[in-house]
Amino acid sequence: MLNNDTYALALNVVSIFFLTGLSIMMFVTRKHHRTGVAAMISIVTTTIPIYIYNLLFIMRDLKAAMWIAPFAYIAGTAFMPTLWLFIHKHINPNLKFSSIRIVHFIPTLLCFSLYVAYMLSLSFPERVNFFLDKSAHMSALMEYLNVAIIGTQIIVYYSIIFIYLSHIKKFVVNSFSKAEWVNNMWIPRMLIILTFIFSVQLICHHLLKRNDTWILNILDMIIMGYFTVQAMTPKEDILPKVAVQNDNEYDALMRFTADMKEGDSQKYAKIISDYANRTKCFLNPELDIKILSHKTGISQEKITQSLKEIYNTNFYDFINKLRIERAINVLKEDTHNQQTIDTITFQSGFASREDFLKSFKYYTGKSLSQWLKDIGSTNII
Repeated sequence: MLNNDTYALALNVVSIFFLTGLSIMMFVTRKHHRTGVAAMISIVTTTIPIYIYNLLFIMRDLKAAMWIAPFAYIAGTAFMPTLWLFIHKHINPNLKFSSIRIVHFIPTLLCFSLYVAYMLSLSFPERVNFFLDKSAHMSALMEYLNVAIIGTQIIVYYSIIFIYLSHIKKFVVNSFSKAEWVNNMWIPRMLIILTFIFSVQLICHHLLKRNDTWILNILDMIIMGYFTVQAMTPKEDILPKVAVQNDNEYDALMRFTADMKEGDSQKYAKIISDYANRTKCFLNPELDIKILSHKTGISQEKITQSLKEIYNTNFYDFINKLRIERAINVLKEDTHNQQTIDTITFQSGFASREDFLKSFKYYTGKSLSQWLKDIGSTNII
């Protein structure tokens, strides 16, 4: 019959292979996913050292375990800073790495230096005792320090991430299509999952004094698998559309002209609406606010402000609504059920079927298949 060490050994081996596979996948596909390398670094630095150390410790290869121990010890303290930088890079691909960002990893470097310095001060037998006797004073003290740093980072970085996301969301829904924000809703969902995992770890390891390794391994593999899938899923850029070059530039882009005369908004909104309906410019998938500004002679700022004041919408929502109205007319006229998603996408002015289906559900409140069913259409598309 297999003992607990055998189970733990097998689970750590599986974890290492699974996480290494995810990392290789991210590296191989890095040319197609702008944050692939950042995601790979996040996985490699914050999880794999822990499981390698667990594996060596279970096998009682203490000499090898001592070499990997410092990296396993600091892995937890590197997770939240790495996650924050990944999210920041994911939202704004124009973000450049600068030396000032190293400040995020100062606690990690301090923990690493403290751990290595203390290990070097011990003889080999004392190091072995340090690993084996977790109740020893210094061992417990360093563990509490590690937990305190990680706990503080969770509070600080959760606050930073959610504040950043709320600002970005406000900018996106005010300046572009609300539907575009849906692509990034996986980030807050992942943070909720992480909160659950941290809670389980806290309860199991620090409150109940249990080493439920299998629970933590499985949870870590789930969250890293989810993280990898989302990082590899092609998503439409948000900030690059307006050529954002730094962290604060989107604030400047939200400042609209405030000196328009009363009645100008109504006039400009009518010009924009008339032009769109007359020329059917929204059928051009490449249409953007710059093109519309050039065609109508109205500045981008005035287009944005006019649509906001008169229609309580923004440029991309305004255009996508016209596209959906066009798609609905096409569907209703399709009495012989000859249309496909691709043909409707093309006829409505959407760049891809994903954009069309996402926008259709957003504006109608129903999926395309449900909408067709409700109107009695037999077209399964």
